[in-house]
Amino acid sequence: MNFPSMIGGGIVGGALGATIWAAIIYFTNYEVGYVAILVGILVGYCVKLGAGTWQGFVPGAIAAVLAIVSVTGGKYAAATLQANEVVQKMDTRVTDDNLKLGMADQLVTERTEKQQPIEWRNGKNSDTAESLEDYPVDIVESVNKSWETLTAEQKAAQLAESQKMIDEFQGEMATLIRHQAFMASFSPYDLLFFGLATYAAFQLGSNAAPKPEIPTKSEPSDQTA
Repeated sequence: MNFPSMIGGGIVGGALGATIWAAIIYFTNYEVGYVAILVGILVGYCVKLGAGTWQGFVPGAIAAVLAIVSVTGGKYAAATLQANEVVQKMDTRVTDDNLKLGMADQLVTERTEKQQPIEWRNGKNSDTAESLEDYPVDIVESVNKSWETLTAEQKAAQLAESQKMIDEFQGEMATLIRHQAFMASFSPYDLLFFGLATYAAFQLGSNAAPKPEIPTKSEPSDQTA
């Protein structure tokens, strides 16, 4: 009983099948469920190679279980690729201007709490301001003055800390998107696709796949005169 060879072979076949499954979903944005049959065939065939002459229920069951794991893994891999693509598009690099805007917002908050008047420029307000040019002149001057008092090391430290917070947020977003995409990939049709993958894997893994019968020519009987 060569369990390591069967399991190892099944994992290799499953990894290949899962990669194909994930690639199709990622590049077409469409889940072709019948690819699950291909996954089952790859897993079953590789388990069969590892099993050698051993046939029957055990290698078939190993192939069936690995086929289910592989199809699920393909779905998860596709969800991961999709989540990473979304996060990469929203990739944010923190700059000096970003930090200055944060300082300006802090001054605005302090003035608002003290109920002091704030003279916004360009018709903007605290919700629509996009750059320092939209903030009151005195606030911008105060921000620039405070920024210039910082040493290069202090500026670099603030940039690094802010970038770390942004990266952590994007990591959390990627996890959330991956989870949602993975769960959304399941549907009632998966009962059919998982069933087909399991059946194909079991049949090949157990070496129980039907084989075509090749008729043989019967030897002509000797006829006596």
